[in-house]
Amino acid sequence: AITPADNAAPPAAKREDAALPAARPAENAEPPAATMQLGAEDPKVASAGIPAQQQQFLSIISDFAQKYETAPNDSARDALRQKRALRQQRAQAICGILNDLTVTNWVGTVNTLPGTDQSRGVLAVSLDKRSTIGTWDKKNNTLLKPRTAVHDAAIQLSPGQAIVFSGRFFRAKGNCITERSHTLREAMTQHNRIMRFSAINPANNDPTP
Repeated sequence: AITPADNAAPPAAKREDAALPAARPAENAEPPAATMQLGAEDPKVASAGIPAQQQQFLSIISDFAQKYETAPNDSARDALRQKRALRQQRAQAICGILNDLTVTNWVGTVNTLPGTDQSRGVLAVSLDKRSTIGTWDKKNNTLLKPRTAVHDAAIQLSPGQAIVFSGRFFRAKGNCITERSHTLREAMTQHNRIMRFSAINPANNDPTP
């Protein structure tokens, strides 16, 4: 959800074509808010085995989100400068663990699935309560193309299902990797990143049908 109120309830996970069956999937669809606290707290994800690189990534996101939330919350110039500095520091930390921007066998939970028609669609995967990765970016050609291996695998999944995936982020000047956020608060506390998925598979121990 873009520019949500701080206490807004997150939307339930859904198939992209469920609400508007007659419409083409929106190429500029906004990233969904994470539907539950995932990552280490989600038994399905935790038991699938989170790679060390992903654990480092989530730790960086969580640590800097907490620093942002405890920073002075006023409109003074110094307070804003301090918050912007936190974003730059976080970017440096992320680039320190993602040298070539690729990830392999990361674990997450399906948030949004592409439609089953012949349009390019959105796949979004929640990593934890703060971090979601998705294909919302038309500019970088990340939308899933029908009749490709990744699209065919995605439409076999279910919302809430634990998956193992690989892919590549996109580099962003001053922010390490490209994100989809309209405000500084959203960028620091609800982390939505753009990815081109190269492989997705159900987690072996996930009982979701």
